[in-house]
Amino acid sequence: MTIGRQRHCVTPACLRSVFFRRPVFLRDYGDDSQSPDERFSRIQWAAFLRNLMLFREACWVNDPTATYKAEHKAVQLSLAAEIGFSVPDTRITNSPHPNCLGNDCDEVAVKGLDTVLLRYGGREMFGFTTFCSRHELEPLVWQSAPATIQAALIDKVDIRVTVVEDQVFAASITTGGKPVSGDWRCNKRDVEFKNIELPSPTETLCREIVRKLGLRFGGVDLALCDGKYFFLEINPTGEWAWLVDSAGLPIDEAIADVLAREVHSDV
Repeated sequence: MTIGRQRHCVTPACLRSVFFRRPVFLRDYGDDSQSPDERFSRIQWAAFLRNLMLFREACWVNDPTATYKAEHKAVQLSLAAEIGFSVPDTRITNSPHPNCLGNDCDEVAVKGLDTVLLRYGGREMFGFTTFCSRHELEPLVWQSAPATIQAALIDKVDIRVTVVEDQVFAASITTGGKPVSGDWRCNKRDVEFKNIELPSPTETLCREIVRKLGLRFGGVDLALCDGKYFFLEINPTGEWAWLVDSAGLPIDEAIADVLAREVHSDV
């Protein structure tokens, strides 16, 4: 292939490590602001990157096939419960009933089954987790698409855990030193990230779910509620750069070490 004026030949001998950061082609809904030529070029380059999967011996962070499987929320939650994580009571349905999680569940968290990213009228719209009373669930409104309904964790502390192979980096997410009510991503400018130590059993579970999903890297979202760590989800292509600066977590160095180690393993 040619990039600029330089020609490159990709072979198993030279391609030893791949940082497969964002396989966004899965959610490429098209962009009317791009010309047909630009869209065609983008689609073909995305296909070229996917075809690099033929280099199976390379160190992938992460392996594309494992990434696509790991993105499925029901798969994550099932595996998390199987290995010993506490998981909020969950239903996936397009016709939720106020009592679908039982009479003891007063507040629910409503999420998309996949990332809710839409474009309309030249604007990009993102869907966050919505918290509401179970009595606000109205089946007729939901029939066009399924959603994830979970028992809401009240007075929880959000924790982002980044796993890079055996290394585990954890940061609490608070505002003014207090838990964030609702989805913390709605208050990004006000939240604080603090480097914390997780209990050893929780660290072990974070490593295990990443490993069992066939990943080397994963962004795990936990919630600490009533002294118990609940698994919420894992993102195999999760953001992490902001934690390097805000919480002082050397995630960038850990990823670079994994890639460099594999590159030089036979030298």
